[in-house]
Amino acid sequence: MRGSGKTWRRWWIGSRRGAGNDMIALVDESASYLYGTLAVELHAGGRPVPGWAWVSALAHAPADVITSWADRPESSAPAADGTTDRWMAALSVAAKEIIATAADADVGLDEVQRSVFLPMERRGTSVSGPDHLVRLSLRSLRQYQETARATRPRLPGNSRPQTA
Repeated sequence: MRGSGKTWRRWWIGSRRGAGNDMIALVDESASYLYGTLAVELHAGGRPVPGWAWVSALAHAPADVITSWADRPESSAPAADGTTDRWMAALSVAAKEIIATAADADVGLDEVQRSVFLPMERRGTSVSGPDHLVRLSLRSLRQYQETARATRPRLPGNSRPQTA
């Protein structure tokens, strides 16, 4: 689902008048998962976040969310919204690398997410902390870049891969 989970939530609630708060919370969390923001929303609310949810965030967040994470500071300096957080700094580092990898491979962000983070999510990859998320992301993105470079078409008589 690429689009606002809030729109889907409004439709669902409108079609289920009288639905309980537990049901609404379940729909909200499901939409957040599909939109790639569940980990961030749980964390911002002070709720425990399972390690897989951070990988899932990188696998599912749309380009505008990835870009907004990349625009955040990577250090403990406050972001524009006043928050400081190691998890958000880790997402910022990962998001910047996703954007750089996509540009280097001349593909869309969704292609990098589909090739790198969705397989990790399917394998049940979990992270133990922000530093682990960064290390895992950088290593996986580097492997993707190496594979992409190795499979680029080569110009005749040239041992170097053709670049776009």
